[in-house]
Amino acid sequence: MQKPEIYDLEEILNDFEQNIASFIELCKDKIVVFDFDGTLTKFKYEKNRLLPCLQKDVLEYTLAGGNIYHTTTVLKTMQYIISKLNMNNLWVLTTSYPQLRDIKSKIIHQHFNIPLERIIHSNSDLHKVELLKNIHSTTYKKIIFVEDTVNTLLAAEDNLDFVEGYHISSLLA
Repeated sequence: MQKPEIYDLEEILNDFEQNIASFIELCKDKIVVFDFDGTLTKFKYEKNRLLPCLQKDVLEYTLAGGNIYHTTTVLKTMQYIISKLNMNNLWVLTTSYPQLRDIKSKIIHQHFNIPLERIIHSNSDLHKVELLKNIHSTTYKKIIFVEDTVNTLLAAEDNLDFVEGYHISSLLA
């Protein structure tokens, strides 16, 4: 069996830089909607956990004063991309428990400068499709949708002819 070709780091970084530049150019003058968890941030709480508690206990943890976002690490690449785009065309569409919405909105605004009125919280990943319709009804422009959940991207592309989906991994070289 033949070994796969392994690329050197310089080539990988060059491809990555070209991908980012191409994506920024693609997004110019379009509405761009970003997911938050796993798209604008690493989805990793601490060394060995995605969350500080079991997923089924997130609400209880939050109601007891816990903040699942206190170790959030922003993806610098996404900060850079957003800084190069027209802020009037940017939205964040994120699935959130009602109890986490204020915390999440503050983090998004603080790290990405997205106006609070352009941060939309969804009840479920598939509910995002309906919310994309709402965004489109106010802008009437093509929407670039950047998300890390494949089923959400496919549902958006299958049901909305004005959405062009991009999985976060498509920005990698």
